[in-house]
Amino acid sequence: MQQAATATTLECICCSATFVDSLNLKYTRCEGCRREVSETILKQLGGARFLAMTGAKHLMFCDGNLRFKLSNNFAKDGINFVDIQLTKADLYEVKYSKITHSRTKGPQELIIARDSMVYGDMLRSTFTAATGLYTSL
Repeated sequence: MQQAATATTLECICCSATFVDSLNLKYTRCEGCRREVSETILKQLGGARFLAMTGAKHLMFCDGNLRFKLSNNFAKDGINFVDIQLTKADLYEVKYSKITHSRTKGPQELIIARDSMVYGDMLRSTFTAATGLYTSL
């Protein structure tokens, strides 16, 4: 027999509010803080101008992360997926990947580059150096 997943009550590391993690996804932030952190990352990258200049799409706001897809064969080294994560030291860790799909093997991720200990004001220049895409005019 399958056991039903039990909900866990957790405390947000940002605002100390308690929230229920009913799917046991091991979140560390409440819904409001997760969205706020991800929106802040997007603003530091340039907001709407960043989206227009890079063609970033399918934005995913996760637990202190911002993930998005880039068009295939648009960025340097075939990078088509970027994951930006806020660390406990209030710095960012950025992972640049190439995701491919095949019928026999399914989706596969090849990590092209990683940048760690990136300050918020360095996100744009780090992104441009890794992908070759400018974030604004």
